[in-house]
Amino acid sequence: MSEEPDLIIKNGSRIPEGSGGNHRYEFNNGDYKYECSINILGTDDTPPADLIIYKDDDEILNEPAKIIRK
Repeated sequence: MSEEPDLIIKNGSRIPEGSGGNHRYEFNNGDYKYECSINILGTDDTPPADLIIYKDDDEILNEPAKIIRK
């Protein structure tokens, strides 16, 4: 967390997902679209967030967020 990020994308959109509080943020950068889904409601196995990256509408990465406890 002390390192500078490789990429900063501004002017994203917040998109609500129903009435339970789940939502996602979408950012575009050239041929790439980044979605960060925030999971408020879910099961015990649902991660707190997911990151999905698309290039030209093809999904190239889909990863759940991990909670790191010290």
